[in-house]
Amino acid sequence: MLPTMLDKLNLEGTVASRVTDKLREDIITHKIEAGSRITIKEIADSYGVGSMPVREAFRTLEGEHLIVMLPYKGATVAKIDKAFASDIYQISCYLEMLISLNALEHITEEACDQLQQLNGQMKALIGKDEAARAEYTGLNWAFHDLIGAFNPNKRVNELFTQQQDIIRAIRKVYIHSDSRILCATQQHDAIIEAMRTKNRALLLPEHSCQPSFPDVPDQWRSFVFPLLQPGHAEEKSLKNKLPPLPTFS
Repeated sequence: MLPTMLDKLNLEGTVASRVTDKLREDIITHKIEAGSRITIKEIADSYGVGSMPVREAFRTLEGEHLIVMLPYKGATVAKIDKAFASDIYQISCYLEMLISLNALEHITEEACDQLQQLNGQMKALIGKDEAARAEYTGLNWAFHDLIGAFNPNKRVNELFTQQQDIIRAIRKVYIHSDSRILCATQQHDAIIEAMRTKNRALLLPEHSCQPSFPDVPDQWRSFVFPLLQPGHAEEKSLKNKLPPLPTFS
């Protein structure tokens, strides 16, 4: 089902970026259902924009594997299932670790102080209502964006941003729980300590990736894991699905 004409875009960002963000969100939240055929004209008419920004959005979302382009037939919306969700979180986890490792030798003490302040603001959201906890996503993005500013490998930053665009679309609807914010801020504490002491070991998965990865089913169960019940054997097996640790020089 396509969005209605009442569902217009906001006024922030370029037209192409707004169309891309809106279409991504509509796909991820199942407003446009998996398997649906969509065309540039249909989306342009629904969003009240021209065809060029929609064409650009299609190219971007094809690269994110959210749609599959069909020659002369428009596009088909991909299925958002547990494998897709796990892949996104796993990729983001390892890119985040690589960015932090690259930034370790370059980040300043002043920047570490700013990271500490941002993490304190995130911790203050624990116990608040959903409206307040919705601020976590922006603060978390600012935290990792600050670290990325000290990463000399900008291509890795671009890849991380692509994954985060998908996760941020999810988080507009599915707000972080108190337990997830607590877990994340503890990981942030380890990252800040690593940055201050130049201790690379604190950035490895036992301090960052592994604690967050088993949390994926809890975050997504009501969304893309409708058949995955608590205690199910497949849920437990997720803990063992991390790939071998990459080697960094």
